Amino acid sequence: MRKSRVDPGHSDESCRSYRSNFFEAVTTRQAASFCRHGVDRQRTLELLDAEIEAFNNLIATQCSG
Repeated sequence: MRKSRVDPGHSDESCRSYRSNFFEAVTTRQAASFCRHGVDRQRTLELLDAEIEAFNNLIATQCSG
């Protein structure tokens, strides 16, 4: 992931998108946590956790300040 700044003309739009995707990933993870147990469940949660962390980092680096 690059740490370059977002074009100021698109920063509000990008930040809204990051936040929306973050919320969707968290909601999906919550639902997935109630699904069946096993290797597939754990792998799904790990993938969602990685996605959540990536969006969180984008929000922190591109949308703060």
